[in-house]
Amino acid sequence: MRYLQVIKTVLYMLAGVAVLTFNREIMDYVGTVVGAVIFAYGVDRIIISIIKKEVLSEEGLFSALTHVLLAVVMFVVTDDIVKMCIVWAVWSILREGKELSESVHRLSRGNLGLVNAIESVVIIVFSFMMITEPTEHHAHVHVIILGIELMLEVLFPIVNEVFDKSMEKRRAKALSVQVSGSDISDNSVAEELPIADLEEELSATEDGLISPENETK
Repeated sequence: MRYLQVIKTVLYMLAGVAVLTFNREIMDYVGTVVGAVIFAYGVDRIIISIIKKEVLSEEGLFSALTHVLLAVVMFVVTDDIVKMCIVWAVWSILREGKELSESVHRLSRGNLGLVNAIESVVIIVFSFMMITEPTEHHAHVHVIILGIELMLEVLFPIVNEVFDKSMEKRRAKALSVQVSGSDISDNSVAEELPIADLEEELSATEDGLISPENETK
């Protein structure tokens, strides 16, 4: 699984850089490029669902096939800028809605997710703009966003994983310190008990020595 993640990271980063570098040239083939991206996204989800044995889960095989079908539709409407923009925007909203939900969930647990959430909101807003005004200008803006998004798609999980591991170590360390402090407290109480018993014995002995009978004698 790890080597697949490395391959995915490299490919997404290279694709993101290429899209950003040749964003104007890509406009002549934007439908094909975006269709390929959507198709790759769907295939990626299919592979993950099979590896994790989550084919029948909510985000499993059938959800991934939706992306593949949208990719096919994108290939079909590549010559119609209006239809292409609408299909692209719908795909972006569906995907980023899921990403936004996951980001909010992470934030609710005290983990990283704010930047990811902001990114999702921005893309959703631009997607709605592309639906209301499906023009080449908005398509070009979305191409630039797509390049950034491709890179963030693999960077966010890496950053989140590093942060989560760091937080786990901190929590484990804090728990260890708490347990150690509790042990020390218990030992202190245990050491104080014999001393308290000894003081009681001495007190009893003194009371016996200074009893009324001893005073009469």
